[in-house]
Amino acid sequence: MTEYNQGVGFKPPHNNWAFEHYNDDTHPPKKPMPAPMTANVNAEIPIPVQVFWSMRSPYSYLALDRLLYLASNYNVDMTIKTVYPVAIRMPSLISGPWYKWGWVMNDTHRVAKMEGIPYRWPKPDPIVQDIANFPDCSYAVAPMEKQPYIQTLVRLAAAAQLEGQSLEYQHNVHRLIWDGTNDDWQPHLQGAVEAAGMDYPALTKEFKENPKKFDDVAAKNADEHVMTGHGGVPNMSITGVNEPFFGQDRIVYFFKRLRENGLTTRREPVPPFVSRPLHWPDN
Repeated sequence: MTEYNQGVGFKPPHNNWAFEHYNDDTHPPKKPMPAPMTANVNAEIPIPVQVFWSMRSPYSYLALDRLLYLASNYNVDMTIKTVYPVAIRMPSLISGPWYKWGWVMNDTHRVAKMEGIPYRWPKPDPIVQDIANFPDCSYAVAPMEKQPYIQTLVRLAAAAQLEGQSLEYQHNVHRLIWDGTNDDWQPHLQGAVEAAGMDYPALTKEFKENPKKFDDVAAKNADEHVMTGHGGVPNMSITGVNEPFFGQDRIVYFFKRLRENGLTTRREPVPPFVSRPLHWPDN
């Protein structure tokens, strides 16, 4: 399985979606675009959808309600597949270009305001990283043994995925971390996990006894993420097709691709329920 560190020197497999469909308008792609799935999709046969996700990604949070609304109201079978944050997966690249952090901190507030989403950078940050004194910071990421939060959050997400409750988990836990309701999300984590229908004490015990069970899920998610040909989150694709739609601003394009593959509205919405987003492709 792919190592979490996918920074400098990491060589993705050449059969990932983006490489196989690479089109420079000179050389033809190795593979054509897949035929639409419409013949095998209807209101009772949903389109399988995967979303690669990070518990530390503000853009994942800003996409959350739109993706939950999609899953609740349309014929998709969605699984949110959590990977470790880019700061853990690609520490050699984390500082990025000089403008990255200033851009992210301003842009996320702008998107949240435009979409009507309550938002604040988490307290505490899900990972330990030197960004507090921006711009005079190192961006250094603490080693995993000095990361008190992220491993638990990822293992809980893996447990939710195994239990078929990835949407419920993100609906409760990701929202808890990012919506700014609490000055410290940690004391409320157990309640949010249990609101998602999961047994928090039993899971924390199992994490100690059999961590590999959950770490293997995260590692498999990382492998599947790579196969889309894009390492960012949120990264949406039709499961098995793998065409990547990266970023909360690509939901409208993903929705169009789903329409081409037989997307229809459900007869009745299914939980978790969220309000219709302010800006929805059907509007």
